[in-house]
Amino acid sequence: MVQTKPQPAAAIDNDEPHYIHSNVVNDSFVNYDGNNLVQYLIGKYGFDAADKAVGRYRIGTSDHWPGATVFWQLDTGGFVRTGKVMLYNAQTGKRVKQPFNHVTWAHVLILRNEENLKTSAIGNPTSAFNLKQVLFGAHLLTEHPDSHVAIVESEKTAIIASMHDDKRIWLATGSAGNLNAAICQALKGRKVTLYPDLGAYPKWKAKARSLQHALPGSVFTVSDLLEREASNNDREEGLDLGDGL
Repeated sequence: MVQTKPQPAAAIDNDEPHYIHSNVVNDSFVNYDGNNLVQYLIGKYGFDAADKAVGRYRIGTSDHWPGATVFWQLDTGGFVRTGKVMLYNAQTGKRVKQPFNHVTWAHVLILRNEENLKTSAIGNPTSAFNLKQVLFGAHLLTEHPDSHVAIVESEKTAIIASMHDDKRIWLATGSAGNLNAAICQALKGRKVTLYPDLGAYPKWKAKARSLQHALPGSVFTVSDLLEREASNNDREEGLDLGDGL
């Protein structure tokens, strides 16, 4: 189910983002025995640490593909903008990309199902859904208003990094192109360190300068940790921070 925030008729904003209904999100908090990523985290870090990370980031399970994970995007108000559905290998923790890249979106699946059931009243569901993404883990900004923020690209990497360093809030852009002022509005006034994937350092360095200008009062720095310590093989594989932890 898709919803918008309840508001008076006179105050309706056509640019208001759509949200995933809390019932749908809550229904995904099941079957972690059959969630490949969660099983990988349990195998590497133990049940207690994995269970804490699952709860912190509101990780869900999807039946779209057997073993799939849902990374819900909660904004700072706790509303769910969408969820990225991905499939991982339970033994290696790597994404399943064969025979195709197993990535899709929760709002697409929900609205496609509603359309098939003839319960959707919004016409073309995917084009009518007003998606305004937020950083994965953005809800943690409200819970920890004074904490330093660290940003990576991959949701899985943010989760793993948080299990190694719980002093900072680890967030993820979800893709390199998502690091922009619109998605980072909630970071105003925060100290932020960016951890780009190998090969992305120059681009994220330029992005940091742009964000610094767009979000006055914030401080953006870029870590060159991976660039300094990576081997030639690491560079060829395009590894990220999570691969080195």
